[in-house]
Amino acid sequence: MSSPPQTENLLPSEAYREATSSLVYRLSELMFGSLLAAYILGFVGAIAAAQGLQLSLHGPLGVGLLATQYICVSIMFTYLTTSFYLTYHVGILTLPKLPFDSIGGDFRIAVFQAVFFGLSLLQPALFPVLLGLNIFISGHRKNKEYKRVEEDLFNHSCPRKRRDDSSDLPRFRKALTKYLRNNSRLSPWAPIGPGIKSVGWASFIFGVIVIGVCFAFEAGKIAPPNFLFVIVESLKNNSVLPTRLSEWLAQILLTPWGLRQIVVTAEVLIATIFVSWHVRKVLKRHADFVGFSPNEPHGIDTEFQALPVEAEKLCKNLFGQS
Repeated sequence: MSSPPQTENLLPSEAYREATSSLVYRLSELMFGSLLAAYILGFVGAIAAAQGLQLSLHGPLGVGLLATQYICVSIMFTYLTTSFYLTYHVGILTLPKLPFDSIGGDFRIAVFQAVFFGLSLLQPALFPVLLGLNIFISGHRKNKEYKRVEEDLFNHSCPRKRRDDSSDLPRFRKALTKYLRNNSRLSPWAPIGPGIKSVGWASFIFGVIVIGVCFAFEAGKIAPPNFLFVIVESLKNNSVLPTRLSEWLAQILLTPWGLRQIVVTAEVLIATIFVSWHVRKVLKRHADFVGFSPNEPHGIDTEFQALPVEAEKLCKNLFGQS
């Protein structure tokens, strides 16, 4: 399903209003809202299940570790969904000539979010891997739309002989990307940078390593270090802690299950700090976006109208007058 013919030459503000009036957009909007509610309900349900199943086996400290993991997973997915929602509105829906079937792709991304959230609650150790996949999926979505805009500008702004040379498009792409990133109004249209891709790979690899460590704990290939036994025995013998608390601590420090949960908890805490830091930057960058008033000009429209001229300048600087 593509955009109707009358939307081909819309300004960004007009394209935004056209896109937000579509049924596909409304479905995506409902999905995003449902996800935010599901994060809270899923967290509460997971805590209740953990308390019932794990309290007798691993004590309050074990339940506390699981609760920390579930809280972090819920917080991270809330932040991620907020980030994707802002990018969706500012960097996707404002694009001219946006096919409506592309908006349907955002609905599928929202469904992936729900699936990834469920998997992360079942196995919090999976979250960094799923975070990496999230970055790759959303990055591919954003780059796909940028590629369409880039090719359109290249075909309309550069001489025919340059358009026939496939080696010139990457040079134009690099110059256009730099221009968009330096333009505060049009920067949401730029593709994701290499730094974000590196974060995605780092998150994925980090998650795989942690999963390997967890399997090693479960298989008995990694035993609790001797110094942990010394610490726990010292606490018991010297009555530094109440007896019950020392027993709870031993359930965590001296068992493969407990050590695995400590590793996973540290993993999700690190991921939570990074995700919250990144999303705060996104919120700050897009805090002034409040939509478009029907009868008022918007800065992005002015910048968009000047974009073909800027693209022609880029072509001349790159390829000369030929």
